[in-house]
Amino acid sequence: MEIVQINTEISVMFIAYSALMLWIGFYFYKQNKSVEDYFLGGRAMGPVVSALSAGASDMSGWLLMGLPGALYVSGFMDSYIAIGLTIGATLNWVFVAKRLRIYTSTISNCITIILKRVLMTIHIFLGLYVRLLFWCFSPFMSPRD
Repeated sequence: MEIVQINTEISVMFIAYSALMLWIGFYFYKQNKSVEDYFLGGRAMGPVVSALSAGASDMSGWLLMGLPGALYVSGFMDSYIAIGLTIGATLNWVFVAKRLRIYTSTISNCITIILKRVLMTIHIFLGLYVRLLFWCFSPFMSPRD
């Protein structure tokens, strides 16, 4: 049996980090008055922060894993992916972002329509997933003779 020793410095830093994350979460939880405040930042964020947030949300998974993998497999010649992405994202924020911000404020943020659709989709997906799991694993849960 392996003996695990707990490092005091790491434990203290883990607890301090967890406490800091909880404090930040509770602080900003109290700052939000509605769902729109949470999703849109109360419309108080500037265009640079909005652009960085949208870009990070949109591209984080494939940009951190897919792009390095493509460059590793194909070599430096596939760096055009990053160049095209940068140009496309810049053009998107120059020509689309302001219009989109004005349009969403005109139609009352449309956050509730999107949220209802997302919640309905999640509900349907989870229902199908649970049924699939039950169907797949029910032979293993039947009583054995």
